[in-house]
Amino acid sequence: LVKERQRQASPPFHLILLTTFDAKSRIIAHQEVPIDTVLRQAQHLQIPLLAIPLHRGSGETYPSRIEKGMDAIRKRLSDAQRVSLVFGDLHLDHIREWREKELSSERHALEYPLWEVPYEDLMEDLEASGIGV
Repeated sequence: LVKERQRQASPPFHLILLTTFDAKSRIIAHQEVPIDTVLRQAQHLQIPLLAIPLHRGSGETYPSRIEKGMDAIRKRLSDAQRVSLVFGDLHLDHIREWREKELSSERHALEYPLWEVPYEDLMEDLEASGIGV
């Protein structure tokens, strides 16, 4: 579906996965997934991944690390007319509120395409995709 959208999009549609991970443990916080697992998934899907290491005690904030990542994406896709951060959040209001407060910018939109989609619908879509879980 993503590859088809990329071919048909006007202006061009570019998808880049972005995630953060603890630089020391190499684990994605709250998901408890090793960054190497996500790297293999991105390679399998043939989608570029921008993995942003977070360095505890560096004094650099999470939003500033995300903004640096977004700057790298904008530099790579200098022809992009629109840049969005898209989240897979389903229903946690406090997480969405924090994202809206801390990550909002005139330079990119925040999108939540799965927000409040019922689990049953997501499972049906996953099963219909043919991807093994």
